[in-house]
Amino acid sequence: MYVVPEIAVRPHRERQQVVEQVSRGEKAMTWIKSDPRGYIAVASAINQANEDFRKAVKIAKGWRSACKRADPDFALKSFHLEQAITRSFAAHPDVDIFGSVFEFFRALPDLVRYPQIPDRADPERNIDAYVADLSHADRTKIIRSRDAFLIKLEELNNSDAAMADLLLAGERHRASQTEAYLFDSGIPMLTESEFSITATALERAGSFRRMILDRLGRIGTDRKIEFRLGADAPPADVYKWKVKNDDASPEPRGEITDHRTHQDPENTKYNGTHYVECFAIRDGVCVGRSRQNVVLQWGQG
Repeated sequence: MYVVPEIAVRPHRERQQVVEQVSRGEKAMTWIKSDPRGYIAVASAINQANEDFRKAVKIAKGWRSACKRADPDFALKSFHLEQAITRSFAAHPDVDIFGSVFEFFRALPDLVRYPQIPDRADPERNIDAYVADLSHADRTKIIRSRDAFLIKLEELNNSDAAMADLLLAGERHRASQTEAYLFDSGIPMLTESEFSITATALERAGSFRRMILDRLGRIGTDRKIEFRLGADAPPADVYKWKVKNDDASPEPRGEITDHRTHQDPENTKYNGTHYVECFAIRDGVCVGRSRQNVVLQWGQG
């Protein structure tokens, strides 16, 4: 157990200010208890039991560092995220690297709502006490950056380029209040295979005949489209459907519904590049997915 000056837990930009105030006699330096060896011992024990611990922490810290480089005011602290992951591994010792990273980012909005991790050296203090002073803008930035990470994680494949992109800083602003992702429901994307969906543009009396959209999905507005599973859809407990309109359209949408799209059939209304996705969910995991583009242009049949 150690006793350290208060500046040890202050943000770097505040430390010099405290030093100057003390040197001018405007305040006295206060001291706090610290247990660095205790934290090191806990981390070492967890990593000996499960080597994915260090890897998960490294990924989370790499993402946080990228966010910090892009925006020096990015408020999430490195020690905070490390302790959050530590608590997760302590509660679930057998979790793998994907599961631990997924759950950390899933929990991040809650982790920055209020202080909740007691300090080992002084249980009356929290190591995440700074969270109480975060502004709405600070929390929004963290959550949007987290959304960008999890969206890229859903798109991740085995290429090195995809992993590198995962650790790049970025924010995702949801274009509508209804826009949803599988991670919102705690469903990880562990696809075993792609499958097909069929998009059938229904006939319109005195005008267009029934047709099947190709992969490009070009079609005119004022049509109705039915989306159905292809014959190669994998067995699943439920199939979830997402309709995402162009972010620039008056109704970006993005909701996820079970069994069918929210409007069945869907109406083609707004110009732009839209898409419909289907997710095969089995045992709480997405084991297959499919996407159909829908590109709307006036005057096109």
